[in-house]
Order: sequence, then C-alpha cells, then structure tokens
Amino acid sequence: MDAVTGATTAWAVHASNRVYALAVSGTTVYIGGDFTVVRGRCGFQTRYHVAALDATTGCVTAWNPGGQGGVTSVYALAVSGPTVFVGGNFSTLGGEARSHLAAVDSATGQAEDWDPRGNGNVFALGVSGNAVFAGGTFTGMGGEPRNYLAALDAITGRPLPWNPDPNSSVWCLAADGARVYAGGYFSSIGGQAREYLAALDATTGQATAFDAGDVLSLHEVFIWALAASGPTLYVGGYFFYIGGQSRSNLAALDATTGEATAWNPRAGYQVHALAVSGNTVYVGGTFPWIGSQTRNYIAAVDATTGLATDWDPNADQTVLALAVSGSTVYAGGYFTRIGGQDRSHVAALDAATGLATDWDPQANGMVNALAIGGPAVYAGGRFTSVGGQPRDRIAALDVTTGRATAWNPGADGEVRTLAVGDVMVYAGGDFRSMGNLPQSYIAAIGDVSTPTLLSLVDAQAAPDRVRLRWFAAGGPVLATVYRRTVDTAWQAQGQVSEDGTGHIVFEDAHVRAGLRYGYRLGVLQAGQEAFMGEVWVDVPRAHELALAGARPNPVLSDLTVAFSLPDGQPARLELMDLAGRRIIARDLGALGAGSHVVNLGPSRELAPGVYLLRLTQGARSLVTRAAVMR
Repeated sequence: MDAVTGATTAWAVHASNRVYALAVSGTTVYIGGDFTVVRGRCGFQTRYHVAALDATTGCVTAWNPGGQGGVTSVYALAVSGPTVFVGGNFSTLGGEARSHLAAVDSATGQAEDWDPRGNGNVFALGVSGNAVFAGGTFTGMGGEPRNYLAALDAITGRPLPWNPDPNSSVWCLAADGARVYAGGYFSSIGGQAREYLAALDATTGQATAFDAGDVLSLHEVFIWALAASGPTLYVGGYFFYIGGQSRSNLAALDATTGEATAWNPRAGYQVHALAVSGNTVYVGGTFPWIGSQTRNYIAAVDATTGLATDWDPNADQTVLALAVSGSTVYAGGYFTRIGGQDRSHVAALDAATGLATDWDPQANGMVNALAIGGPAVYAGGRFTSVGGQPRDRIAALDVTTGRATAWNPGADGEVRTLAVGDVMVYAGGDFRSMGNLPQSYIAAIGDVSTPTLLSLVDAQAAPDRVRLRWFAAGGPVLATVYRRTVDTAWQAQGQVSEDGTGHIVFEDAHVRAGLRYGYRLGVLQAGQEAFMGEVWVDVPRAHELALAGARPNPVLSDLTVAFSLPDGQPARLELMDLAGRRIIARDLGALGAGSHVVNLGPSRELAPGVYLLRLTQGARSLVTRAAVMR
C-alpha cells in the first residue's frame, strides 16, 4: 500500500495460506507462513512456507530454502547483509537439518553453518549488531538452556555445565557427595521420567536408578523437604503413599533404590523441612502433632523409633526450613516467634533446650531454605533484605554474627531449596535467572572460596576457529569465556571444559577469518564474577570459493583458469558457449582448499568468440566470461 495515501498499489501476490512474517531487503520481499503455493505476477510457484518476491514486479524469485518440504510453518524473518534468519516450526531448511531456527544465504537459499538447534517454536526474530535475538516457546537454544528468549552468536547469560533440566519447579534438594536428590513438581529430570522425586549424578546431572515409584496424595502431591543421611533419604511433604508403602507426609527411603524403610512417624499434616543430626531427625511444617506427640510446627523425632523427643521450640507459624550445625538448629519460615523469643522468619535454636539464641538476621520475608557451609548459613526464600543487607531471595549469613556476607548471586524468583556441596551451592525454586544469568528452576553457584589463579598456556587460531588453553592453580574451575572485537563490547560465549591434562580449554567456532578477537575469563568468587587478564588473537583469512577467470583474458593460446576452493569437497569447472551448451568439464575436488590454476586445453580447438566459465561446489555456482581470439 502507498505509505502516504494508504491506497493499494498494483503489486499483488497471492499465497495459498496464512502469511505470518515479512522482511524487506533491497529489492526483495521475504515472506513466511503456512502456504505451499505462491502466485506472483509471473505465475504460480511451489514454495513450502518461505519465499522471496521481487519488490517491484511481485514475481516469485528462484530463492527456495523450503525445497521439497520438511517445513511446517515459518513465523519469523529477519535479514542482515547476505543472510536471512528464519524462525518457526521446522526440522529442515535450506537443504540441511535445522531445528526451528536457521540462517539462509540470501542468494542461493542454502542453509549456512549457523545452527542454534532450538527445541521449540520461534515466533520472533531481531538482529542488532552481531547478535540475533529469538523469542518463542523453546526452552533450549544453541545447546544451552534458554527459556522463551535467547541471544545468539553473541550469547548473553552463562548456564553452568551441570544441567539436569527439569521440566518444572524444583522445591527441595539434598546432596550426599556423589548424588544430588531433588524434589518438586517435575515429571522429567536428568534425562529420565521421574515424578516429584529423583536422584541426580553430582557430576553429570543425569538421573540415577533411584526411583520412589508412584507418589500419591488425597489432593495434589508435594515433596517439600529432603535430608540425606548415609543409606537413608528422608522425605517430607504432602502424600500418603511413597516408595511402595503407605506413609503420612514423612518417610525414610533407601537412598539407592527409593524403596520405603520401616520408619514411620506419621505427621499430622504437611512436612516442609528436615534436618538430621546423629540419631535425631528435626522436622518442620504445618503439623499439629507428629511421632505420637503434640508439636506446633517444629519437632525432633527419634531416627530409630519414629517417636517425638522432648525438644519443643513451639513456633507460632509454619516452619519451612531447618539446618543443624553442632549444638545449634537453624530454622526458617513464616514465624515471628519461636524458641520463646521474637524472631523474624529465621532463628537459631539450642539443640538441647529448644530456646532461641542471640543470632538474629531479621529477614524481611519468608525463608524457605537453609543450608550450612563452612562459616556461613545459606538462606533462600522471598526476602529482599536479610542480615542487615539487601539480598534478592538468596544470601549467605555469618554463623556467628548473623550478618550477610559478600556472597550475593541474587535470584529473580523464589528460592525454595538449597544444598551445599564441596565447591558449589545448589539452589532450586521458581527462578529463571541466578546472578543475572539464565538458570531455569535449578542452579549451581560457586561458594565463598579462595581466589582462583588462572594463566593462559596457549592460543591457536585457524580460519574457522580459535582454541584457548589455561592452567588453573588449585584444580578445575567454573569459568565463562568472554569475547570482544575492537569495535564491540565484551559478550559471554560459553563455559570452559577440562581437557584431561589438568588444563581448562575453550574452542570458539564462531569467528570470522581476518578479524582480531580479544578473550578473557570470568570466574565466580564470593558470589560475584571476577575477570582475569585478556588475550588477543588474530584469525587468519580462509580460502573462499572464487572464480578469477581465464588467465590471460582474452585467451590467445592455452585456456588456463584461476580459481580458489574453500575445502576438498567435490567441485567442477565447466566451459559453455552462450547457448548454455557444455564444451569442457573438469572435476576439481581432489585439489583441496587453496588457490589453483588449471589448463583446460589449447584454445585453437575452440572457435573464436565469447564463452562462459562456471565453477560449482555444492549448491554454489560462480560464472564469468572468457574471450577466445586468434
């Protein structure tokens, strides 16, 4: 339509079904949708859900990434230079396997190497500088967890390597060294079907053979609390059946198999918190009785008999979190009074008497989770202030003073559970980011540790990649590689990995030949990211598919042709007359990458005149003219 008057112009194209996406570049209009046929001014053309139209005539061009099908719907298009980015619901595009998102050459329609491998529909695309932004229903992109929104080719956000990828919320965690137990509302986690409860390998994040089977409740099942103790996993929540046995809201399961043991305290209502010390299981929740005794929200139960002990702090509201360290029991929840003292959502109780100590961080919101790690009590919940400092839903509190330490990852959603490993703090909840980085429901965070010392060993550059290697004093670390050019800002590229020789490595396969890149490492220290020294690498130029033509031109004797190949894939050089008849053909793939000159024979065997030289490799063809003279 005319941009001034709104009147419809003569340009008219008819698609056989919905058009969802439009993009204009120069004299070309790109369209995407549900159509399979497009009728332009020059007639009908079969185009599976994506097509290019001449902006002047309305004719359908030869550009055809949809090929013979395999594309269900195209919802988004964006053009940047010679590349058309395509998003939608498809598994192939441009002659290659591409899942939901692809980059297609605007001249040939062939898919480029760029391949983020999205796991769900892409509905929106935008290009800014060297970043492609995608939005949709996906939860993974580029082999990394990305929920509904991602930036690609200049990845922002840093998921950690440990990634069980649950399909819904995680509410509680417990770690025993080799395994991390998780409870929540998921039905899949660690690559396996597991409803509500699972055991995960602490190194790989994959689900183990542990399986509690069907977990049943009168209404909705909740697994609120876990505590690992030797061969036993204690489980609290809202259920009446777990591990193959009837159990009222509290159970002990075999830590390897998931089967219920004989221990059975029968809690009167929901159990939200568990902590084990010696032969005592501390229990918090909304129950009015447990272990055959009246107890308000908090109790201690004998690990052998299942009976409640005399310990009775008598909270005024629900207790959601417990942790034990020596002679102290830490409690968190809704309460404002516990152990005979006013305490705002978090308190320390004497393990012998049940009375509150002087430790008083005063959280301004509910505390869901507590875990002990060295000199700190880690707390998670809904609070935004605790220990005298602003802290978004997660904090580390000094075990002596109750003051918040410098550790401060910050979560954008409620933290429901915490577990401390040797070098990591594991968190689960309703968050989608932790430390301003994408993390869905479950995260691993560096704890308060000594500074990491890293030194670059070497950097190697090839036309299509850069490989960097560092030595980490003190063993493996979790580190993010950041990259920039002389004209761009630092952007995260991904995580380092171990190479089996005591070094950490990173390979960047998204570089451009001839450019200079700077790299640096970001390492979590005390919950904050610290940056190590940078290094700059020059990427050598690559050989490209190019056809220089006849040398000399016009041709006076032998017909010699100069060209270059990017690799050793099959290629062909052809000489044709102006009618398109092939006169000479030569296979070139065996020559490999590089610049070459071949002799097609004496020109005296050719009639004087103008000929066409065509160089073809894969889906790309280059054509130039050669004149033969006598």
